[in-house]
Amino acid sequence: MASRKKNYVYEFGHIPGSKFSPYKLLHAEKGVVYFPTKVQIERRFKALNIDPNSAIILYCNSAYECSSVWFALHEIYKNQQVQVYDGSLHQWTEDTKNPMTIKIH
Repeated sequence: MASRKKNYVYEFGHIPGSKFSPYKLLHAEKGVVYFPTKVQIERRFKALNIDPNSAIILYCNSAYECSSVWFALHEIYKNQQVQVYDGSLHQWTEDTKNPMTIKIH
């Protein structure tokens, strides 16, 4: 019997309509975590065509990696509309009715 499961995410791709913002955008050196200033956060997100002042729901495979982006946007940038989809793609892909796409906006 075949399984769609690969690691803990059940299907490859992204939630339709989502925008791609790699969490490493905030961590320039591998293994070193530093948080950019408010000005740097704004520049980096605007360069990706993402308004850092808007309501944002962050996700990744398990909500682990996007938590540092939440911290930067919520605590440093002071965007109180930022949320983490706690189940992230692990939960989203468990339900085969939830759409997935490989297209990134």
